Amino acid sequence: EGDDGDELAERIGLLERRRETLGQVNPLAKEENEREKERLTELADQRADLEASLKELEGLRTELAETVERRFDETFAAVSSHFSEVAATLFPGGEGRLRLTEGDEDGADAEAGVEIELRPRGKRVTRLSLLSGGEKALGAISFLFALFLARPCPFYLLDEVEAALDDANI
Repeated sequence: EGDDGDELAERIGLLERRRETLGQVNPLAKEENEREKERLTELADQRADLEASLKELEGLRTELAETVERRFDETFAAVSSHFSEVAATLFPGGEGRLRLTEGDEDGADAEAGVEIELRPRGKRVTRLSLLSGGEKALGAISFLFALFLARPCPFYLLDEVEAALDDANI
């Protein structure tokens, strides 16, 4: 029995030292662990919801971009064809056209957009700035009417659109 008692005392001493090296034990650790597991589950669910929402938003953004591009192409084609007709009417013997311009890859001077080209009869014009004020006004009126014809409305009210025109152009 003496050997068993010494062995037990030694074992108790060893276990006491191991317990002391553990430091203080939190008696509420189990409850805290359960709460943190619940919070982790809740946060994981929220993350999954957010990821699903982001995926849905990306799909909507793609769909919207495709719709905008398709509608722009349709509208541009209609306005371009009407602009050619209206410009030929307002500039007898002349012509006008719209064309899309591409922006520079490096983002330099030129931006993507729509360029208006007008050529009154007997003139060779490369830029709109070379047109007279009346010709510019007629070009703007041509563009407006091309838009009106492409997207009709029950009525339009134009106030003093001829103000920049001289008597010959009126």
